[in-house]
Amino acid sequence: MFTPKTIFKSSSQIKNSVLKLRLYTTNSNNNIKIPMAPTEYTFEKISKLIAHPHPGQVLVDVREPSELKNSGTIPGSLNIPYKSAPGSLNLPENEFKDLYSFDKPSKTNELIFYCAAGLRAKAAAELAQSFGYNKIGVYPGSMNEWLAKSGKIEKV
Repeated sequence: MFTPKTIFKSSSQIKNSVLKLRLYTTNSNNNIKIPMAPTEYTFEKISKLIAHPHPGQVLVDVREPSELKNSGTIPGSLNIPYKSAPGSLNLPENEFKDLYSFDKPSKTNELIFYCAAGLRAKAAAELAQSFGYNKIGVYPGSMNEWLAKSGKIEKV
C-alpha cells in the first residue's frame, strides 16, 4: 500500500509534488501525463479580442496597481496582481469579490494573462492551472509589446 512516508521525507516534498502534478493532464487512456501548455496570444489576437470581446475569454493584467497608474491597461482587462496577491484565484467567490469588487472569473472561462514583459504572466498562468483553471492563455509580449505597437490604452 502506498503511503507518503514511503516516497517523501517531508510534508513540503509532498506539497511541492502535488503542485507539480496539478500542472499536468492525462490522455484519453488516463495513463500518460501530458503538460498543459497555455495558448500563446499575439498582439493581433489581443487586438481582435478587445475589438470583439467574447464572454468566455477574460483578459487578466497581473501587474501591480501602481504599474497600471503609470502606463494604463489593455481595455477590458481585469487586474489581479500576481506578486502581491498570488492566491487570489483560489479564494472563495465572496472573498474574491470583497477584495476586487468584481466577480471571480469562472473556471469555464479562458483566462488570458499579461504583465509588463511576459514573465509574471507565465507564472500566473501556471498558478491558475494549479487552482483548477484549465483554459489558459498568455500574451508573452505583454504590455511592453502592446505599448511599442501603439495598442489602445485604458487609463486607470
